[in-house]
Amino acid sequence: MGQFCKICTYCVCAILFSAQAEQITVMLSPAGDTTHTGRTLADGFERTAARDLAEKIKAEIELREPDISIVITHETGQTADQKSRANFANRLNVDLYISIGCFSSDRLIIDTFYRSTNTLQTSGDNNLSFCPASQAHLKHAQKTLKFIKKGLIPGNLRSRFIYHEPLGLPLQTLTGTNAPACAIELGIGKISDALIFAPALAQGILEALHEF
Repeated sequence: MGQFCKICTYCVCAILFSAQAEQITVMLSPAGDTTHTGRTLADGFERTAARDLAEKIKAEIELREPDISIVITHETGQTADQKSRANFANRLNVDLYISIGCFSSDRLIIDTFYRSTNTLQTSGDNNLSFCPASQAHLKHAQKTLKFIKKGLIPGNLRSRFIYHEPLGLPLQTLTGTNAPACAIELGIGKISDALIFAPALAQGILEALHEF
């Protein structure tokens, strides 16, 4: 009986370890923190809109795919500079990192960016264990290009917004992250408009993860 219990315990631990090892983690990095409100919107600030959207995306994805863990870089009321956000993502070894920003617009716009220093398309080095923060994005450059070219808004949902093709820029909001990463910038009128993007972005993130 004792031997049987030991075997059962081992099997349960092995199953739990396997499930944990296979879990996918996505980190969302909404603009702003307790000391930075971000850009001004018609009825408030970017910080609130980006945070609300991140929490809505998290809820939608975890409802549809419980095995996917969505982590937000910081809690409301915390201070979070880019270095601390990137370090947090790298410690967790996340599978995907997404920066979320909002700007004032009378139309619903989505712009998608990836970090590029003109070397992203040619680097395939996955062994950049130690490198400057400015080059951390090169570690998974090919994965980034793979999902970013597809876009985070599924093709059949883009007509709801003014959608611009992804663009590579040396973005500070993605500096230091090892994981495949992108930044989305949303044009909205008021804070609640940000939530309109949530279903499409949740679907786009799930499709991007399946590409991996």
